[in-house]
Amino acid sequence: MPLQLRRCAALLILVGIGAPAHAAEVSCDATYGQPTPEEMAKRERPSGARPTPGTCEVGLIRGTIIKGDYEKVLIFYRRNHPFLPLLQHGEPQVP
Repeated sequence: MPLQLRRCAALLILVGIGAPAHAAEVSCDATYGQPTPEEMAKRERPSGARPTPGTCEVGLIRGTIIKGDYEKVLIFYRRNHPFLPLLQHGEPQVP
């Protein structure tokens, strides 16, 4: 193989390796609606903590998970803790 062709192939390989990967998108797929009736809320959460309407109930990670996505997921989780019982990977639910 000619030297110039080998250099071109090496350059293409390096460019391909260095291509930016698309990070996963972290979002909310479902939120809490109306407040839970007090009797039920006491049974579910004896600590007294209650989600407000709009708090995320189901989280969604969409796309390929790459290095660096951990921080995004951790921030999302902390923002919605302790009311986030489900964090799924895939496509959003269709009502």
